[in-house]
This record gives sequence, C-alpha cells and structure tokens, in this order.
Amino acid sequence: MSSKIRVDTIENVAGSGNVSLGSGHNLVVPGNITGSGTATITGNVLTNGQLSVNTSSGNEKLNVHGAIRTSAPSANFNAGLEGGIFDFTGSVARVGHVNGASGSAKDIQFITAGTAKMTLNGSGQLTKPFQPFFFAKPTASGDGQTRSPYKFENVIHNVGSGFVTSGTGAHERFVAPVTGNYLFSTMPGYLQGNVNHGTRVQINGGDFAELSRFIQGSAGSHCGFGASIILRLSANDFVTLVPQYTPYHLNTNTCFFCGMLIG
Repeated sequence: MSSKIRVDTIENVAGSGNVSLGSGHNLVVPGNITGSGTATITGNVLTNGQLSVNTSSGNEKLNVHGAIRTSAPSANFNAGLEGGIFDFTGSVARVGHVNGASGSAKDIQFITAGTAKMTLNGSGQLTKPFQPFFFAKPTASGDGQTRSPYKFENVIHNVGSGFVTSGTGAHERFVAPVTGNYLFSTMPGYLQGNVNHGTRVQINGGDFAELSRFIQGSAGSHCGFGASIILRLSANDFVTLVPQYTPYHLNTNTCFFCGMLIG
C-alpha cells in the first residue's frame, strides 16, 4: 500500500518557506526544475544527459555561456576527450588559468602522462622541452678526410634521440620520429687546397638537394660553406649529409650538423 499527497504548492503562513527531506531521502523530479534563485549543491552534480549553464543552445555534453573559473589559483582544471586526444591533469594544472588571485600572470601548461610537454609562461614565451632537436660536431680534424657520409661523433644535444648514435648510420643520420617539417643547418667541412668541395643532403640514402658547391679557382684552401634547409619528412625517414668531393678538411670546433622539428 502506498500513500500520496498531491498539492499545488507547499508554503508557510507568510507565503514562503523550504521543502526539506529527511537524511537519506532523495528528491526525484522527472520533469523540469525552474527557478530564479541560486542552486547550491555541496555534493556532486551527476548527469547522463546534457548540462547547460547560462545557455539553452548547444549539443555538447557541457555547454557554458561565459567564463569558467576555479575556486582558487592552485585549483585544478581537468578535461578529457574520448579517444585520449587531450588529457589535462596534474597538481599544477594551469590549463586555462592565466591570472592569479592578485592578477599576476601564471603559466598555461599542456600536460600528458603527468609531465608538462608545452608551457606558455606569463611573459608570452612558449617552451616545448620535448621537441625533437639535435646538435653534433665531428671528432676528426685536419686535411685528408674522406668519410662519406659525414660523421658527427660529438653529440652535444639529442632531445628525443632522433640522431642515431649506435648501429646502422651511427653519428651520420637523423631519423624523423613523426611526420612533419624539419629544419636542418650545417657547416660540415672545409675546402681542401686544390680539391673541389660540395655537400649534398640525402633522404633515405638518395640525393635530395645540393647544399653547397665550390669548384677550385683562385680561392685558397679552408673555405667553408654553411647551409640550412627545411625538409618535409615522414615518420622514420632518415637524413644524411654527403661530400661531393674528397678529400676535405674538418675542424672539430667549427664544423657541425643540427636539426629540429618545427611543425
């Protein structure tokens, strides 16, 4: 047996009041809840449908018209999309948090796997510490060099380990970790007296472009040529530098090969 009380309104004698339920009881409303005041909820808000704030439009799970603000400068803003495309989390989560409580500029960080992969600081400086980058120099020096491809055994930077340091192509090639545009710069060697000098860049072992060429004339030895090039590479493509003529001259202090992913 069940009992029901059906009324149009519940109010006190002054025309206002509260409707209270005892502890452990739930208010179930299959229709709409409409009001002009403030809804204060100290627990969780759960919805299997759509949640809209200050708007009646939008088909997404969460629709907000206006700003979203955390309760304190150190609070977290966590967001996720299906498929794991974005996963922002962490104890210093500042995604979307530009100004502190006092108006001082804060960082915006993109964090995956608990580590900030990209940071925009309060001065507008964007840093990407895990962006693939390498810088290497040769260890051989002097005239009579015949190595082809050029070798750069003194690896100073190798973020992402794209520059090969062991096995096939060690100290000769950079392997692209992802498809993208890469910038390379080099000064691989010097003109040796009475010998032509030139350098080509190869992709996957095939000539792609000529970076420099000097045919002997009135110039003396030890002329060097630096060059830069942007290459569109697919993942696992490798880049090497080869001399067009041998022998050539090397200097361990000034010759170099470097490159990075730019986008």
